[in-house]
Amino acid sequence: MTDKTIEQEFEDEAILAIAAPPARAELLQEAERLTCGDRNAAYGDPVENHQHIADIFNAITGRDLSAREIALLHQATKIARRWHNPGHRDSYVDGMAYTGIEYKCAVAELDR
Repeated sequence: MTDKTIEQEFEDEAILAIAAPPARAELLQEAERLTCGDRNAAYGDPVENHQHIADIFNAITGRDLSAREIALLHQATKIARRWHNPGHRDSYVDGMAYTGIEYKCAVAELDR
């Protein structure tokens, strides 16, 4: 067994860094799989679903929240949960997913 030179070690580390996606990319991919796959199939279109949630909330409270505002509330829930338990991976994945849903709701609002 030969000793590696410093250059070889850096090359090996660079290859590993390229081969393994960063954790943030894995979280984003998981959020995409959930919102475009299982959850989309279970709950339907996210804009329609969040508008439905807004309609129910508004009927109960007399408020006038939009689908986008509901997505923001979901994000606030995830932020509060991350504050309490910063190591809970699911809260980060869901937060990323709700950010994407908020964007889709915002675009739908602008298109109206």
